[in-house]
Amino acid sequence: MTELQKNSRNHIMDFFYTLASNERQIGYKRSVPFVHIPYELIAQWDGFYKYHQNQKWFREIWNENELKWLRDFDNKFNVSLDILSKDIPDIPEILENIHWLQIVQLAKETLDKFTNQ
Repeated sequence: MTELQKNSRNHIMDFFYTLASNERQIGYKRSVPFVHIPYELIAQWDGFYKYHQNQKWFREIWNENELKWLRDFDNKFNVSLDILSKDIPDIPEILENIHWLQIVQLAKETLDKFTNQ
């Protein structure tokens, strides 16, 4: 695996760990208080997955099950984002939003698939 591939895989897994944890989201906000964390996480997914998902080097990082889990997450994540208002609140308010909590749960379920394979 190339350095680019290792970094890409690590970024995506770190994205899931952060999105799946309210505590990590709060810690992220403490580290960079000027950053809108939900928007940042959405942008990370776009940058780490959407822009690269069809690249050969990217697909080689993952086995078939993992690619399916990433696609499934992406589809459900997009549906959930469409339900959220366009004016998404930041941390900590977003952690009380039922739709955001569903996204957090989706990330937990996806992360569980990766960690339990």
